[in-house]
Amino acid sequence: MNNNKTLDLCDKLDIARWILLQILLTTFLLILLMRSCYSFESNSFSDIIQNAKDGVVSVTTTVEVPRKIAAPNLQADSQFQQFFDGFHKEENQPQTIQSLGSGFVVSKNGYIVTRYSLIKDMDEIDIKAITVVFSNRKTYFANIVGYDRKMNIALLKINSGDPFQPLKFGNSDQIRIGDWVVSMEVDVEYEVSASHGIVSGLHRKAKFGPYDRFIQTNALIKRSGLGGPLLNDRGEVIGIISMIRSRSSMWEGTGLAIPSNLAVIIIEHLKYRGKLRGGWTGMRIQPVTEEIAKKFGLDAPRGALVAGLSSDGPADRAGIKRDDIILAIDGADVAEMRELPRMTAEIPPGKEVDFVVFRNRRKVTVKVVLGELKSVESPKLPIKKP
Repeated sequence: MNNNKTLDLCDKLDIARWILLQILLTTFLLILLMRSCYSFESNSFSDIIQNAKDGVVSVTTTVEVPRKIAAPNLQADSQFQQFFDGFHKEENQPQTIQSLGSGFVVSKNGYIVTRYSLIKDMDEIDIKAITVVFSNRKTYFANIVGYDRKMNIALLKINSGDPFQPLKFGNSDQIRIGDWVVSMEVDVEYEVSASHGIVSGLHRKAKFGPYDRFIQTNALIKRSGLGGPLLNDRGEVIGIISMIRSRSSMWEGTGLAIPSNLAVIIIEHLKYRGKLRGGWTGMRIQPVTEEIAKKFGLDAPRGALVAGLSSDGPADRAGIKRDDIILAIDGADVAEMRELPRMTAEIPPGKEVDFVVFRNRRKVTVKVVLGELKSVESPKLPIKKP
């Protein structure tokens, strides 16, 4: 009897020791995790900001607009008339206005990316100067190379023989929801300002055409930070901060950035053509649902169904037919319908591209020479020297 009690006591002690060991092990792992998070936030962000700050800039546009000053209508014998004798009834006086934004260096020879909204009214007003200021207070004048209104992006060029430090672009296709990101700008006092957050959404739409697939972040972004870089935890640019989703002019927790893989393509278009020249097929497409996939004998709902064709358009001339399902283009699979407009828009007009289509329950390859996307506007660029 006593032996049984002794054994029961030993078993209870073993269980207690095991529980205590689990508690200690869990506590140790939590401490390691907390130290790891603290180390990342306190050290890694500082290194990222320090390494990138020489490539982040403040961009200021200086414009002159007429200012109308109207004198009040007074009676001829008014005692106040003497105070307004120097005024004309309606006098135009130039008023200088400055707009501030952010940007960053994308090449050693002085190409700068910033936001289009800084120069959006250049057709109506006279832009006197575009000034680029670095965090070390060094100042340069820049000219406009190209822009795209819908994506809120502009490309500038500093005319200087000085070497500049470009930021390195990362692969935006590799980012995931929950990844750490850092937004950067040079503020009104020409000091580097930064904020961190996470990627809170991918492939976000803003109804801005075929290039509509933004990265969403909860990092704090001010209006002056639009045009600045969004960096990953390696200090690489994975997005260009394009807009803030807000019902007011204040920050409300959602910033949208152009993915770096798309931004590189846009920058090349702006650099050599001054505008975006996207590919165009002349197809009207719709999603492939489970019912449509079953009807046409496709193994799973994927690709894009051709619902109609522009007469004598690129796809029509190439032999694409209504009810074809586009499965791949230029070697890349079309996972869903909304991907196809973006994929074709990223291909330059005039290029012959292989379209893999599903027709009569089998795959067929059709070669299509892309036309030019007509909805992309040609910019009117000012030729000015400050």
